[in-house]
Amino acid sequence: MPTVISAGSHGQRSEAAAEAFPAPDGNDDWLHHRLLRQALARAQQGIQQDAVAAYKAVEDTLDETAARLLEKHVLDDVHDAPARRIVTTVI
Repeated sequence: MPTVISAGSHGQRSEAAAEAFPAPDGNDDWLHHRLLRQALARAQQGIQQDAVAAYKAVEDTLDETAARLLEKHVLDDVHDAPARRIVTTVI
């Protein structure tokens, strides 16, 4: 299933889904294609909703996290962006 999720385009996702979930009788019929399309659409919608929720959760804590970093003087001696990323992920 991760192949389906990580596929770049709709066509690649459809192809990966068809390989992961072949038609039970071996026939590639319209009903099977329709069910795969519906499942992919629902999965994509769920992924989008989860991504929005995760982004919002991070966004909601940015001010608090920044205040803690300033309060503890964590970044006082760190002068470049890559080093700041490393320091802030450890904390």
